[in-house]
Amino acid sequence: MEDLPRAERLRGRGSVGALFDSGSGVAVGVAAVRALRNGLDRNRIAAIAGRVTGNAVKRSRQRRRLRAAYRVLKASLPKGWDLALVARRGVLEASWADLTRDLDQAVRKAVARSDAGPPPLPSGT
Repeated sequence: MEDLPRAERLRGRGSVGALFDSGSGVAVGVAAVRALRNGLDRNRIAAIAGRVTGNAVKRSRQRRRLRAAYRVLKASLPKGWDLALVARRGVLEASWADLTRDLDQAVRKAVARSDAGPPPLPSGT
């Protein structure tokens, strides 16, 4: 399977940090997604697996599975977003159908939430 082109990879602590600081996040099943509009005609992604999800070998496998599922869904997803695909516990045990379904739903919900804008500030503060 082909790798993602360099232009579709989100790299660097600053870019990923901005995504986590300002983007909206959603978790569905074994996948979680943070989304932030990037103003480009393509999506850029970062696949992330934290230490809580396993040792280095398992984390690498989780990131590969997330990227592979994204490549399958890429044509049907909205364009112009920075996306952090975050592995949750169970991503290695999940069936391929469950993984792609969860990732698709998480991306769409995160994009919709980010399009809606920030939540209103509480009154009286």
